Amino acid sequence: MDAHTVQVQVLEGEEVADKIFAALLPYSVPSQGRRKVMALAMTDGVLFSRDHAHILSESIVINDTDKRDLNLFDDGSEAIDSVYKFCEMNGLEHRFQEIANSVMPRVCKLLQCQRMKPAVYSHEIMNKDGALVGTIEVYLNEEPVDAVHRFAVMHGLDVQFRDSLAREVCKKIVCKRTLPVVYTKDINDESGKLLGAVKVIEGEEVIDAAVRFLRQTKVDVDEISFKNYLLGDACKHKLLKCSRNVAHVLDKTLVDEKGDDIGRLVIRENDEAVDVIYQFCKEKECGHELLMHIINVVCDSELVSCNRRTPVTFSLPLTGPDGDVIGKLGIQLNEEPADAVYRFFAIHGLFERNWNLEHVINQICELGQVDCARKKALKYYAETFMMGDVDVGPLLIWENQEVIDILYQLTIIHNLTLGDQMESFSKICTQRDVYCERSRAIVYELKDITKQDFEKFGNETCFRKYMSWKFLTSVADSYIGSKLSSFALNESFERVRHF
Repeated sequence: MDAHTVQVQVLEGEEVADKIFAALLPYSVPSQGRRKVMALAMTDGVLFSRDHAHILSESIVINDTDKRDLNLFDDGSEAIDSVYKFCEMNGLEHRFQEIANSVMPRVCKLLQCQRMKPAVYSHEIMNKDGALVGTIEVYLNEEPVDAVHRFAVMHGLDVQFRDSLAREVCKKIVCKRTLPVVYTKDINDESGKLLGAVKVIEGEEVIDAAVRFLRQTKVDVDEISFKNYLLGDACKHKLLKCSRNVAHVLDKTLVDEKGDDIGRLVIRENDEAVDVIYQFCKEKECGHELLMHIINVVCDSELVSCNRRTPVTFSLPLTGPDGDVIGKLGIQLNEEPADAVYRFFAIHGLFERNWNLEHVINQICELGQVDCARKKALKYYAETFMMGDVDVGPLLIWENQEVIDILYQLTIIHNLTLGDQMESFSKICTQRDVYCERSRAIVYELKDITKQDFEKFGNETCFRKYMSWKFLTSVADSYIGSKLSSFALNESFERVRHF
């Protein structure tokens, strides 16, 4: 580095510290060098009114009637710390980032800024012999135990000393964790944009940290590729745990209403949480009230994903005639098995394949593990149901009833519109567990046609053919023929001329 001779000339009324700072600024003299020059000036008998040069003054609006001056000096402290202390003293913590963004770019052109995060806590640390180890600093929004761990690694301190130091620090400032983050990995998308950072806490499985990151950030990435990448990178470090590749999204010891431990509940990432909780409570004899409380608490937690909040108490794979498994029939807590079978039929398209619902319900109800109070399935049930702007009350539709027929009757009773009817039809029949065979209602139906009714017209007979009606011309104009025509209003017809 080339040597330079700097002449500092101070006129009467000028501040010596400011003149020295301005004279040395073009030469990037560090803070320590500037202090040496100041000390030489003092030795020469130069009188100072201030020990430190004034760097910047900014008027900050506190409220509609009050302002405060933010003054920064060349006192060896980090400028960002001075800005934060100003905000703290004036109740402007919520505006800290705004003020820092305004001030710091100008300050850092004059001073060498080492960091842009303010230290909210600092303390000199001595070893057991009383020698200074260094100064620990906790930055804004940093977990104190992470700062302690960073300090311990930097100065080669053992875990016992680190943990002791963490306990002391946490007596003075709020700590949310007792274990530090020991691995951090920034995650970027394909364009290089930062998506977030994976952080592994000491003693934590890497896969657990990976899934926590995915569920908290909800980033759109290929999960398998992401997990493989992270495990491949993190597991190179000897101190990290990589004993499994399936994450635990919950691992907690639960207590009952008396505060007594009832056991450790573990839910893995691919588990249906409520079913795991049900089996846990069945073994621990929790009782229904505690079961539902645990389900609600767990399903409301950040990392657990619950597709439903009613547990399955019985499940059985159902196979087709060819022996292939169609799916797993699940009967939920307090659910009638007949309703569960109906739901299974609707979801797996078994009505379209002409499976016999009654036959399967009877088979399920014959199993010893299943209790059936009825063998007739509910297709749809709502305690209250709105059609248009009318509350039509409870709506109950059985397996042998068509949704459109029930809605048509409600439309007539409550003087509703066809639009109301079809909107309700769509609401019900678009559900994957409800099967609707048709979308047009039967508006008239004649039942219990007897032999005597037909004898009025001789030996004429009605033949059912597929989904249509085939009937004789001579019957068409008769009493019974007109009724049959009304009954089959929703069907197609084939007319056969009678000779």
